Amino acid sequence: MPDFLNVKISKILSRLAEAKELTGSNPFKVSAIRKASNVLANLNDSIQLIDDYQKIPGIGPSIAKKISEIKKTGRLEELDELDDKIPTAFWELSKIRGIGLGSMKKLFKEKIFSYERLKENIFKNDLAFFSKSQNENIRRGIKFYENYKGKFLLPEGQNIFEQIQDKYRNINFRATGGLRRCDEILDCVELIHVCDSDFNISNLASIFKGRAQGQEVEFSHNGRLVKISISRKNDFGKRWLETTSTKEHLDNLKLHEVESEEEIYKLNGYPYIPPELRIWSPLEFKKGVPRLLDVDDINLDMHMHTNWSDGFDSIDDMVCASHAKGYSRIAITDHSKSASYAGGLKEESLFEQLSYIKNKNWDMEVFAGTECDILNDGSLDYDDSVLEKLDWVVASIHQNLNGDQTERILKALENPHVNVLGHSTGRKLLTREGYYVDWDKVFPRLLEKDVALEINGNPERLDVDSSIAKNASKAGVKLSLNTDAHSIKQLDFMKMAVNQARRAGLDGSSVLNFNYQI
Repeated sequence: MPDFLNVKISKILSRLAEAKELTGSNPFKVSAIRKASNVLANLNDSIQLIDDYQKIPGIGPSIAKKISEIKKTGRLEELDELDDKIPTAFWELSKIRGIGLGSMKKLFKEKIFSYERLKENIFKNDLAFFSKSQNENIRRGIKFYENYKGKFLLPEGQNIFEQIQDKYRNINFRATGGLRRCDEILDCVELIHVCDSDFNISNLASIFKGRAQGQEVEFSHNGRLVKISISRKNDFGKRWLETTSTKEHLDNLKLHEVESEEEIYKLNGYPYIPPELRIWSPLEFKKGVPRLLDVDDINLDMHMHTNWSDGFDSIDDMVCASHAKGYSRIAITDHSKSASYAGGLKEESLFEQLSYIKNKNWDMEVFAGTECDILNDGSLDYDDSVLEKLDWVVASIHQNLNGDQTERILKALENPHVNVLGHSTGRKLLTREGYYVDWDKVFPRLLEKDVALEINGNPERLDVDSSIAKNASKAGVKLSLNTDAHSIKQLDFMKMAVNQARRAGLDGSSVLNFNYQI
């Protein structure tokens, strides 16, 4: 789990950088603040344990002073002063895809300070200070935002649960709902509390300053909705199962007032079905439940980035951290040359990295690889003469993400050097929808070429989703669980990839990096 203070300070500095840029501050100072925010977000040690902040790379005396102020007061006076000039509602616009800081500056200048005003204006006519395509992109972004407004990603829900547990240690809570199923996106954090028969729910509502309704208390935590269901011990199995499972799952079960979920499944003639599989009908598991993966089953991570491209940590640091996790092998897969925005490596730098990896004695096996861009015509970003020198190639689409990308992917899979198809729908949760892929065409090609399909553990991607992963496995395609880590801290994203594999019902036979199957 992330260090909460590091995250808090990082977010405040990020907001400070945005506020200073909007109000016309020195761009070099803005860049330094933004860099410091990124450094803290990926810092391996808690800021609580560091006395001299200037020992942290990228932190100078001015930013060290800001960190001390935030740590001491929880706020930053400089940001408070800037926020007096920027309406609070204005920041909501930054959540809309198609609105970057450049667009924010224009909207600020034109005094469009709220989501409601932007929506009202842009759906009437194109805004004159944006191009036609920008107007259209922002309209699409608004429609997408409407669908996901108020929702958040699983790790944020897990963090909220952890914070509540830490603060109220005398109350026994368990996760339920989407949090327990490991849903990709949550609209609330659902918990359950086992209580005595004479328990007064209004007492729980009072503790959390929330609202009691029936057998549930609702309240807000850091702006997110939290729901706590209560259950008596004698019917806990029923209450936990019904609050965890989707409607499709419950429609095929008769619930009984018993203490355990196992009893209910047994009375219905089913084996116990783990929470992650309760997005499917129990009829699928009448003959048995697969032995789902655990994070300890994974001993390879074949997609990660270093500070040679857009990562934060060195090759040595990533290798050392991966070895500490007990991995047998990793692949270093920095970006290819077309990804210039991410520090993509030109051939000369790639060969230099290759030489560095090959000429060092590591404590584990380290593959020299690349995350190679699939270009618009389906060709790869490096020539075959370059790719053949590498141990591992993850092929991914990063640019021109609209429309049907099936033929582009099929062309890329013709290249004999490709090992994994990376984050293959291009989606970013809560930010952009993925492009279309005809999986009935792609699965056979993956199988024919012996190329694995990635489950990307970055919580903003989790690409492919559980449904695609499930169908890929049925088609005989191998899945590669990877972190796409850009720092040591992000190596923990493997847990998210495993969650996704569990939701797809995958066992070890379908997973490339289960017990060293490469």
